[in-house]
Amino acid sequence: MSEKSLTDNVVKLFRKRGYAVKQKALFEGLSGLIYVFDLLITKDEEKRIVSVKNYAKTVGVNEIIKLDRAAADVNTSNPIVIGNKFSDHAKAYSRRRGVTIMTSKEVLTLLEEPQALREP
Repeated sequence: MSEKSLTDNVVKLFRKRGYAVKQKALFEGLSGLIYVFDLLITKDEEKRIVSVKNYAKTVGVNEIIKLDRAAADVNTSNPIVIGNKFSDHAKAYSRRRGVTIMTSKEVLTLLEEPQALREP
């Protein structure tokens, strides 16, 4: 799957779940550093950054750590990383720190799920 089509599917998924989605979100951190995140998703008071890593290789722990630190610097929590596969260290770190990781296959599976009907 190309980088653009993976990002497009991630955008569709979050919109389907009721989030407002902004692509290429620019932030200045408390440190003064400037960050550009793939996506910023918001719903009610919730604000999360999303990084899409469409690598042929495994997403490693260093990528997760960098995003976690960047999220803290811009005063957001629980960032989300989308990738094709993750190293065991990346999975362990994400569990400890509250970073959500999702594979591209999980994104496609969730997109195919019918939306639950809500009763009035």
